[in-house]
Amino acid sequence: MKEKGRVENQEVYKAYLLAPLIKTAVLSDQDSFREYREKAAQKKGEIYNSIWGVTDGTEITIPPSIAANCLRWWGYQELGYKPAPRTFEQEMNLMIGSSAHFSLSRKLKEFGLSEQNVISEEAGMAGRLDFFFKNPKTGEWQVADFKTTSSFGFRQITREGLDPELKNTKNIYSPSNEAKRQVFLYMWAKRQEGFNVSMGNVIYINKDNGQVKEALVLWNAKTEYDVNTYLGEMLKAQGKVRNGELPDPTVKSPHICASFCPYRGYCEYGQVYAAGKIKKEAKRRPAWVYKEAKKEAEQKRRQMEELGVVQPRLISDPPDFEK
Repeated sequence: MKEKGRVENQEVYKAYLLAPLIKTAVLSDQDSFREYREKAAQKKGEIYNSIWGVTDGTEITIPPSIAANCLRWWGYQELGYKPAPRTFEQEMNLMIGSSAHFSLSRKLKEFGLSEQNVISEEAGMAGRLDFFFKNPKTGEWQVADFKTTSSFGFRQITREGLDPELKNTKNIYSPSNEAKRQVFLYMWAKRQEGFNVSMGNVIYINKDNGQVKEALVLWNAKTEYDVNTYLGEMLKAQGKVRNGELPDPTVKSPHICASFCPYRGYCEYGQVYAAGKIKKEAKRRPAWVYKEAKKEAEQKRRQMEELGVVQPRLISDPPDFEK
């Protein structure tokens, strides 16, 4: 007879469940990795101090992947703020994405250069790009970055906001602000090395069903103006961090503050921006930039005609580029 008020445990097979073990192992590994990095940094400082009398012999560098999101995010990280711990779901998403990157890089390495280091002392930038490819048709180099995303995120990748030069080409989508920033930093760095980089590719992969969407980032006067402007912001951010100050926020999408930044608990600006209470107006580039980009679009059209990629344009055809 069941005693009054007694709650019986009827979960006979609960002891066989492995999900609690998996979750605990994944999250504890995250903590162990952070502790390892902190101890490694401390040990490195001790070695530098014993040999040269300084605690750190490395320059401050910004990874393009973080610079693309927000320079204040990088500042929190560099100044030693403790990030919010990732959830189990976030850790698994990261692991799945990393596995997809690794597998795709292995498949493509015979066609180009996978996982290329990108270092620029001038810009104080260091990172790694996914794929570097020389186009056999044009003879130009392309920078590619792979992005894994959920079905919801995949649906957000549309043709809205597509560069005018690209609108006549089918199956091309508009990259996110962050992806575009990251890729144009890679393009700039490789061009500084002497490579004729003319195109950046952002490859979006749906983790749920394997579908793919592709965005292009042209190297033209507009991109060059944008990247030079942002490099100036990066140098300012480095100067502030050297003085122990946080850089100004450079985030362009509220969802970065709302869902992705691990320092959002500290950042009052990010909290307000995530709530939609800050409206940013797009800054228009100088008129000469658009004029130069128009000339470059015409040159690209002639190049593709000579290569037989497109048919020669008739006088009655509309232009490929409109301001």
